[in-house]
Amino acid sequence: MITFIASASDEKFEIPQFIVSLLLQTDPRWKCIICFDEPHEYGKKVIDFFNDDRISYIENPIRTGYWGNFNRKKALEELADTEFVILTQVDEYYLQNSVDLILQNSQYDFMYFNHICRYSSTNLFQLCDTRPEVSGIDISCYVTRTSLAKTVINQLDLTWSGADGKFAEICVNTPGVKFTKLDRFVEGKLLPLVVKN
Repeated sequence: MITFIASASDEKFEIPQFIVSLLLQTDPRWKCIICFDEPHEYGKKVIDFFNDDRISYIENPIRTGYWGNFNRKKALEELADTEFVILTQVDEYYLQNSVDLILQNSQYDFMYFNHICRYSSTNLFQLCDTRPEVSGIDISCYVTRTSLAKTVINQLDLTWSGADGKFAEICVNTPGVKFTKLDRFVEGKLLPLVVKN
């Protein structure tokens, strides 16, 4: 099973799109914890609307300003209880077979995959099937064994903008860690598993 730990701040329209991308997964073995950096009434209403026990949230009583890794770390340490985690944001959208592909490769401790940036209002899933990947380092493209993620996140300066790349570097250089790249091919083209908004 996998937990998506997603940070959120001022987003509104992105929250339901993110949740729908999880509800559309072909493999139902996932959970989601959305981490609000401050009380977020709209976000809570959206989560209540979907009424799915796999989706929960935490929130800070006041805005910290460190809404990304800082809040994901809190959820990871206090709530993550599945074999794998993805530390992400609510403006990322995962392809329908992402969980299935990840769990088929559960012999690995760290996995990463291609992403694409969304530059227009083009249909998300059509975009994923027609555009090649965009290279880049982003924590939303990493799947990490939960025990490894809990160890590595404590080694990072979470206020540093390069923390995502450092997270991956520490993971793959940890002795005994097995890692791989998850590739998705359609008609011979290498395509992404996540859309970054």
